[in-house]
Amino acid sequence: MLDQHLATRDFLFGENPSMADIPLRSSAYRWHSMEFERPDLPNVNAWSNKLIERRGYREKGMIPLN
Repeated sequence: MLDQHLATRDFLFGENPSMADIPLRSSAYRWHSMEFERPDLPNVNAWSNKLIERRGYREKGMIPLN
């Protein structure tokens, strides 16, 4: 569902990240950190990478699991 939503936009609500992207990406970060087979979600991966490119998100939004 998320992959389909992101097919027409860069972030959840358009061209710019919002407060909605941060908690959802945090959940996706944890989900991607677990070891199990996942479906191919190219739009979710592109969205995730766009957030990771942002220095502020890397420093504050990607807290290690340990």
